[in-house]
Amino acid sequence: MTGSKWCALARVSLLAGMLLLVAVVAGAQDPAQYKIGTEDVIRIVVGSRTDLTALVRADGKVVFAGEELQAAGLTPRQLGIALTERNSIRQPGAPPVIVEVLQCNSRKVTVSGEVRTPGTFPLCSIPDLWTLLTKDAGGLTAIADLSRVQILRAEGEPKLVLVDLSTAPQGKIPKNMPEVRPRDTITVPSLAAEATTVTGSSFQILGSVRNPGVYPLSRAGTVMDALGVAGGHLPEANLKKVALTRNNGASVVAYKLNLQALLYEGETGANFDLQSGDTVTIPTKSFGPGTVARGLVILLPLITSITTLIVVAR
Repeated sequence: MTGSKWCALARVSLLAGMLLLVAVVAGAQDPAQYKIGTEDVIRIVVGSRTDLTALVRADGKVVFAGEELQAAGLTPRQLGIALTERNSIRQPGAPPVIVEVLQCNSRKVTVSGEVRTPGTFPLCSIPDLWTLLTKDAGGLTAIADLSRVQILRAEGEPKLVLVDLSTAPQGKIPKNMPEVRPRDTITVPSLAAEATTVTGSSFQILGSVRNPGVYPLSRAGTVMDALGVAGGHLPEANLKKVALTRNNGASVVAYKLNLQALLYEGETGANFDLQSGDTVTIPTKSFGPGTVARGLVILLPLITSITTLIVVAR
């Protein structure tokens, strides 16, 4: 590379470092420190082009101007500088690249059970547990059992955390509530389940199934039976990490079951017998077919515009 091109690159990099604006979707407490993750959707702004979007792939990379570049783990500003440098090599004097995070899918949290709008929420800034349930998930139903809210961790130990929020509606939010982490599954059980558990005649199945709820134990002898009673799993269900929680009196025990191996490989060890009061939770995949389809739709404008990007950026 000639000296003049290196000088141009240095000038562009310095300009990018001084003038680069970073925008992250509303809700992030500290946009400058947000670290891009896999499945995030970003917008790449180059000059007058503001319609370029990209999905951060499972390997943490994005495609820009026909080249792959690591994105996961970088802040939007850092990625913008890296893209600016790549683009300036191809076209000295090109304008700085600005990166915006449109969807923080790497920080999804799933809420199921007795809330008004259960679902999976991409959150750039994850709130505390009470705020998540009462605002993001639309509030609690009349039969929500706040004394035994469950947090099923996607990573780290312990896998299952039980939280008593029964005093929260009176304004007495418990101190030292456990934090909600990316990819956690929060389950608010039903008071109806607690009532029937006393008689020893029911179980509860929650999460990514067609008909979550409380069912008589007589209708299902095993975990697989429970899945059938609930109408089967949804396409985004993560059958490799099914959770079975069981109250043994003095403590609550959590089991992680691989129902996918049971269904497709014939491994019967995961098909536990159900007991009264059991709760089966089917989590959501972090990267399912729906996400792939959305990613392809998002990437199409980028793919079709790569051949004209350098010309337009002049």
